[in-house]
Amino acid sequence: MEVTRVIAIQLNPTKEQQIIIGHLTYSASKLWNVANYNIKQGNIKLKKLKSMLKKDFWYKNLHSQSAQAVLEKLKIAWENCYKKYTKEPRFQPKRNNRVQIHKPNLSQRCGERHKPLFLHIIQQRYLLP
Repeated sequence: MEVTRVIAIQLNPTKEQQIIIGHLTYSASKLWNVANYNIKQGNIKLKKLKSMLKKDFWYKNLHSQSAQAVLEKLKIAWENCYKKYTKEPRFQPKRNNRVQIHKPNLSQRCGERHKPLFLHIIQQRYLLP
C-alpha cells in the first residue's frame, strides 16, 4: 500500500507579498477560465491546450511552470469528465481565487536560494507492508 504524506507550510506574508500573491492567483484563475471557455466552445483541443494559449495575456502573466500546471490540471479535469468520473470543470470565481501557484521542482528551491513568497507542499511517498 502506498501512502502520501504532505507537509504544508503556512505563510505570514507582508502586505507587498499579499499583493503579489493576489495578482498571481488572479492571473491563474483567469487563465483557467479562458482555457475552460475555449474548450467548451470547441476552439481548442486538449492536446493543443498549452501551445495554443502560450501567447495569451494571462499565460504570460504567470511563471511558465505555474501556467503549465494550471493548464495541466484543467486538462486532467476534462479527461476525468470525458471518462464520466466527474462533472464538467467549473469556471473559477472572481473573488477568493483558489488556484494553486506552485513550482514542482522543489529540489532546486531548497537552501539559501529559497524565496519565501511561494507556499511549498512537500510530498513523500511511503510503501507500507
